[in-house]
Amino acid sequence: MTTRTRLLDPAVGRAVYERAARHFDETRLAHLIGLVVAINNWNRVMVGRRIPPGGYTP
Repeated sequence: MTTRTRLLDPAVGRAVYERAARHFDETRLAHLIGLVVAINNWNRVMVGRRIPPGGYTP
């Protein structure tokens, strides 16, 4: 299974963003977006290091 982040065409359209904005105030929506970005970045690090899901041992 290959999952890629789309950079050229937005995966989240305006309608989806506006729907989320109805449920979260501006600050909480910003925090949610930041959390999604952080999770995406960690996923990229783990894929780059070839660590399978659930394979990390502290």
